Amino acid sequence: NELPARSFLSLVRYRPVGSVGDVTCPTLLLGGTRDEIAPADAAASAAEKMSNATFVRLPTDHFGPFHGETFEQVVGHATTFLDSNL
Repeated sequence: NELPARSFLSLVRYRPVGSVGDVTCPTLLLGGTRDEIAPADAAASAAEKMSNATFVRLPTDHFGPFHGETFEQVVGHATTFLDSNL
C-alpha cells in the first residue's frame, strides 16, 4: 500500500467536529470525566449539535470503558440505546 506524503497534509486540517450538526441518525456518545485524550465536554458539545444524540458522562478515563465495572456500564448504556433505536 502506497500513499503520497502530501495526503497527510489534509489530516492537519481535518476537523470532523465541524460536521457533527449534519448527523441525523441516532447516535450514542460516551464521555469520561477523567478522559484527557477526548474530553467529555467535547463529546457533550458535539451531542448538543446533533439532532438525535444521546450523551452519557461516565466517571472514567479514556480506556476505562474497555474493562471492569465501567465496561459493564457501557454495555448497559449501549444495550438500552440499541433497544430504543433498532
